[in-house]
Amino acid sequence: MPPTAPRMAGLVAAQLRRRIIDGDLLDGDELPREADLLAEFPVSRPACVKPFASWRPRGCYASAGARWEAQ
Repeated sequence: MPPTAPRMAGLVAAQLRRRIIDGDLLDGDELPREADLLAEFPVSRPACVKPFASWRPRGCYASAGARWEAQ
């Protein structure tokens, strides 16, 4: 059975968090755009945008393509 969108969204979110932790994405850097994430990860659009929606309440950023702001 293929992974579900929520599971795939977790994998995308983990990769983005890793980039932040590793310093590949610094405070003020532009986050990857949705189209770029879809090209990089073999996931559906909902799985690609869900990490951004789940982080938005934390005040980290507005959306894909926005600037990363550490809180």
